[in-house]
Amino acid sequence: MVMEGAITRPDGQPLGQIDDVKLKLADVFDGIRFVLVRDEGPIKASGLLATLLSFLSQRTEYPHWEGAFEGREFAVTFEFTAKPVVPRIRLALYGRGTPNATPYLAELQKRTGWRIKLN
Repeated sequence: MVMEGAITRPDGQPLGQIDDVKLKLADVFDGIRFVLVRDEGPIKASGLLATLLSFLSQRTEYPHWEGAFEGREFAVTFEFTAKPVVPRIRLALYGRGTPNATPYLAELQKRTGWRIKLN
């Protein structure tokens, strides 16, 4: 099961500076790993596949930060800009235990006031 969503502020303002955003995520998701993704890598989609993927997903901006955390029967990834100010975070939950992520997301929302919307 995969659930996707976004993290924003209710007032529409940016979430904060990159280092602050990463720290807030790490405070709740202890052991989260962050990686700076500079480009698509050597394999790029083209033609019909690229068109199909563009309809099925949001466009990925490069470079960007990705954070990954593994919990009990679930994993969550966070993706956000590498620009100095982070306007929003895209997230995806994976695994059989995605409900096990609920306490983590609730704690993040409680500590930051951010809005978390899953599709």
